[in-house]
Amino acid sequence: MQVCSCFSQILQGVDFPNVKIVCTVGLPGTLVDALQRAGRVLRNSGDPAIFVLFYESWVHDISLDEYKNGDISGDPDRPRSNLKPNSRKQERAPYSSLKLVKSDECIRLLFAQYLGDKTPEGTSVVYCFYHPQFLIQWV
Repeated sequence: MQVCSCFSQILQGVDFPNVKIVCTVGLPGTLVDALQRAGRVLRNSGDPAIFVLFYESWVHDISLDEYKNGDISGDPDRPRSNLKPNSRKQERAPYSSLKLVKSDECIRLLFAQYLGDKTPEGTSVVYCFYHPQFLIQWV
């Protein structure tokens, strides 16, 4: 098995063919970052592939409702609180990334909503864990 390890600076512009597994450590800074990383495995022309997001346990201690306090921006990538130079990861955690790992909504629809995609291709259900009737049985 070949392994490629890289930093977020390599998110765009470099194509690595035949990537079957992408693992991300820590919450992505935006949902676009998550899509870029997951997109590495989507270039496999239908071959089975997986995107794994490892995140810190403190994510479960944060309520999505905390992001509604006084927010009028509607920015899906807004941090949990006003940032300072020494803000902790928990304060910097973007709403969109927490929603990605905590939500019980369809992930495909979450991405489509984030991107403002209302097309049938963006909002149709395809092999989603939240729609078990559509899951592929890998043998």
